[in-house]
Formats: sequence, C-alpha cells, structure tokens
Amino acid sequence: MSADYGYLNTLRNVITNTTNIQNITQNNSSYKLSNIGESRGMNNNASNNVKFMYENRKQFGNFVNLTANYTNQFTSSENESTTNVFKNDSTAISTAINRNRSTTVSDNLNMFGFIRSNDAGQLQDPRKNFMLFFNGGYNNSSSNSNTVSRFLSYIDTIPSDLIDRRYNTLNRNYNASLTLNYDGFKSLIFGIYNFFNIDVSLANDISISRSELDSRVADLDTLNNLYSTNDLLTNNNILTNFFYKPGLTFRKSINKSVWEKYNYWFSIGVELKYQFLNQKNESSFLFRNIDRNFTAFTPNLNMNFSYNKNNAYRINSYLWANMQQTPASIDQLYPLVDSTNRYNIIAGNPNLKASTNTYSNWNFDISRAKMNTKSNYSASIGINYNNTANAVSDNLVYDSSGRSIRYLINVDNQRAVSGNFSTRFSTNLTKLSNLNFSYRLNLSTNERPGFINSVSSTSTNNSISNNLSATYSLIDKFNITIGETIATNRSEQRSSSRISSVIRNYTTSGNINYFITKELTLNTSLNYQNNIAANGNSVKVNIWNANAVYRFMQQKAELKLSAFDLLRQNKNITNFVRENAATTTITNGLQQYFMVTFSYYPRKFGGVTAPAHRHRVAPL
Repeated sequence: MSADYGYLNTLRNVITNTTNIQNITQNNSSYKLSNIGESRGMNNNASNNVKFMYENRKQFGNFVNLTANYTNQFTSSENESTTNVFKNDSTAISTAINRNRSTTVSDNLNMFGFIRSNDAGQLQDPRKNFMLFFNGGYNNSSSNSNTVSRFLSYIDTIPSDLIDRRYNTLNRNYNASLTLNYDGFKSLIFGIYNFFNIDVSLANDISISRSELDSRVADLDTLNNLYSTNDLLTNNNILTNFFYKPGLTFRKSINKSVWEKYNYWFSIGVELKYQFLNQKNESSFLFRNIDRNFTAFTPNLNMNFSYNKNNAYRINSYLWANMQQTPASIDQLYPLVDSTNRYNIIAGNPNLKASTNTYSNWNFDISRAKMNTKSNYSASIGINYNNTANAVSDNLVYDSSGRSIRYLINVDNQRAVSGNFSTRFSTNLTKLSNLNFSYRLNLSTNERPGFINSVSSTSTNNSISNNLSATYSLIDKFNITIGETIATNRSEQRSSSRISSVIRNYTTSGNINYFITKELTLNTSLNYQNNIAANGNSVKVNIWNANAVYRFMQQKAELKLSAFDLLRQNKNITNFVRENAATTTITNGLQQYFMVTFSYYPRKFGGVTAPAHRHRVAPL
C-alpha cells in the first residue's frame, strides 16, 4: 500500500495577443478579415490531492491492483479582452470588449484498477486465464461568474449593444466502466485442440456515464437595475450514455531462431467487435429531450514483425488499424446559444448523422547491431491515415461586422495523412572523440470540405518540418550540439477562387557542456526563434539558459544552480492554421528566473553485504 498527499497553489498573470486572419468568399468576390485580440487574465488556483494505491500479488492468488485519486480544487479568475475586426487590414468594422469574473469549487474522485488470474493457476488450467479492468469516478463542481460584454459595430445596419450576465452553475458527473478479457475462451471451447495455434479471447467492454447540469442565468435589466432570469439559457439537463462492446480476438504468432545467425517473430491479431450505444438526454427544454440508439461494427487489426540478424542489423515494424463510430453530441444537435460569444455562434442541426472514423498507423525502423564497429546508424519511418465518413463540418455564414454563425452539416469524408522520417548516424573519430548527426522530417496534410456563405469551399492544410542537428563529443572534456529547425504551415481555401496563407517558424539552437572535473560541469544553451505569421509580422526571440552542476559525497549528492532566460525575451508563441483561418497567439512567459536544486542518490537501501563465501549480493 502507498499513499500520497500534495498541495499546489499557483497565481498566474497572463497577457495574450492573438492575430486571426480569415479568408472569405462571398458573391463571387474575396476579402480578408483580421481579428486582432488582446487579453489580460489573473488566475488563482489552489488544490489538495490525495492518492492511494493497493496491490496484492500471490503465487496462488489473483493479482489485484486498486488506485484511488481525490482532488479538491478552488479557482478564481478575472479576465479582460478586446477584439478589433478589420476588413482587408484597413477598414475597422467592429469591436468586442469582454470582462469576466468567476469562482469555481470542485471535487473529483476517480478509482481504477484490475484483477488478473495468477500464473500458477493459468498453467494448471488455462480456462482460468482472465483480466478484469474497472474504472469509476465522480465529479462535482459549482461555479459563479459574471460576464460584461460590449459590442460596437461601425456598420450602420448592425446595432451595438451591452450584455451584463450572471451565471450560477452546478454540475455533477458519474462514470463507471468494466472491461473483461477472457483468454481462457479457447480452452473452454476447443479443449485440448490447439485450433491451428490461434489464440482466441473473449472481450467485453461496458460503461455508463451520467452528467447532471443545473444552470441559472440572469441578465441585468438596465431600466430597474435588477437581474432577471434569462429563460433562453436557464435550464436543467441530464445526459446518460450506456455503452456496450462485445467481441472476439484472434491472434497467431510465428517465430524462428537459428543459433548465431538470425531470429524473427511475427504476430497478427484481429478483434471483431460490435458497438452498442444508447444516448438519452432529459432537459427542461422539450426540444432537447432525445433517446437514441446506435450500433456499428468496429473491427481492429494489429500486426507486429521483428527480425534480428546476428552481428548485423535489427528490423522492427508494426501496423495498427481500427474503426469507431461517434454520434453527434446534444450541443451539436440542439445547442443553447449564448450571445456573449460575439464572433463564433454555433447553430445546431438535429439531422446530423453519426460519424465513422477509420484510423491506421504503420511504423518501420532499422538499426545497425554490429559489435566493435566504428560507426552506427538507425532509421525509421511512420505513416498515419485518418478518414472520417459523415464528418461534421461547417457552413460558415458571415455578416458585415465580421461575426460568423456555424451551421453544422455532414460531409462525405474528411481525410488526414501524416508521416515522419528520421535517421541518425554516429562515428568515432578517435578513441576519445565522436561525431553524431540526426535528421527528422515531419509531413502532414488534411482536407476539410465545407461551405462559406453557402458556397462550397474545401480547406487544405499542409505542414512540413525539418530538423537537423550535429554533436561533437570529446569524452570527459566537453560536447557541443548545433541544430536548425525549419517549419512551414500552409492553408489553402478552394471555392470560386483560391486563397492561401502561410506561417513559418525558424529555430537555431546551440548547446555546450564542459566537464571541468568529474565533480563540476558547466552548461549553456542558446535558442534563436523567428516566427513569421500569416500577415507577415515577425516575432524574434533569443532564449539563453545556463547551469552549473556539482556532485559530491562520492557522487551521491548533487547541487545544481540554473539560470533561465538571461536575456528576458521568453514568450509563448503558437502558430496554427485551420480551415479558412490562420492564427498566431503570443502569451507572456516566465522571464529570467533562477533555481537551486539539491538531489541525493542513495546507492543502496537497507541490508548488509553477506559474507563472500555465500555468494550473495547486498540488496539495492
């Protein structure tokens, strides 16, 4: 048994600048919307966490594991934000100003574990081979918040307004799940027959979740200066999901080994599962009351291959593919629209169909496995493919002030393909020095069909990243590493015309370790980052870190002094593209701070070395 207790208190002052550029096609013409946002937020979070773990292992008893985790958390926050929208970079068309204050208290309890049949029992009777996983949890949260939202339109036909809204929300969530894998199913059905050496397992997954929401919303009546109930948002809602997935798993393995020549292992597994889902929503709004059932065949395939040629090379490869069905959520079918969300309003669609996702992943790697060689190499390649049939997409409709309404629709397919390639080469220059090179390439592309202002529009996002580094090491003296990363994200929107936007990121890095003595090590690193947004604006940052490490007490104790961001330039920069928009977000980060760390590494615990003639070793 083990138990842990932790207390955490954080206070964050966050300043964020966001630039969002959207390409719009309307009435056979195109224009650009630029959303320039600034926000400041103060967040205070305090939490208590208790964790308990119990394990019981016996040779002739089942293996039991149980873990429980409880967290109590209090959060308060204050946020202010301003968003200005420009058409074609020059014409100001609207401004939104929001202020929000909130407090939240939550309790979260989660329990999970498993029971597994013991090894001795499996050998005596394979029919006793099973594994049972279980999980359960409860979450209760209560929050109070106030939002003041002012919208200013510079277009005569769009009125400006002010909303002062209070929220009082109570949310309770329950969940429980069981997974039973019965590997003794083959022995139970076929007895002593080996069924072509194919392992057969019975699988059952069952889970239930329940979410209870009590939301009270009130708006300020400026005539009498009182808050009155907002009947469009005040509601009670209970969502219950019951999930059951039975199935059979077939697995066959083949292996062969020739002494001092080669060995290989191949395994293929097929899971034949069927998914049953019942979704029931009970709401104080009658139009949100639904009771739906879904069924789908959800197979899974996995293949593994390993080959080792003695004193030459190793090869490993695996392939994994599965299928999953996901129904539309209640908030996609019948959303409750909050008008304080000024620029992105979701309009539901009760006719949305369930989406079917097919995912596959293939990896292959090869490495040299030759002893007493001067040079070594390794290489790997990976490919991911994801296709969603009946995917939920958008028909984005914009008004003249830059606001958009997302009308959700089903499209035939959404596709995403990604791949990576990496290689590493190292060689010994002398007995005391070596040189290492590494290169990694990442590629991805995804296609998302949809509509903009009711005109068919397909968005394609492509990204490519190249990373190259070289390291020179002089053993027991120093090592130096230099590297370069170049990443590009391109978004192209195809409708009546083609519009594209590009985001680029460049990073040059250097790192030096100098071993003055066996006890004292100095390190310094410098990263130069240049982030170029879709509008051409460039943000350049130099991050310089340094530390000194001193080990003593026969290398058991370590004292480390670290200095971070000595030039005070640290910023958190995020660039991404999606659909018809490219977004750059810059958030303040912790700048120039110092840390002192003491660590102790005991080499052995308890026990005393036994006499040498008994050939025992002290426990570690």
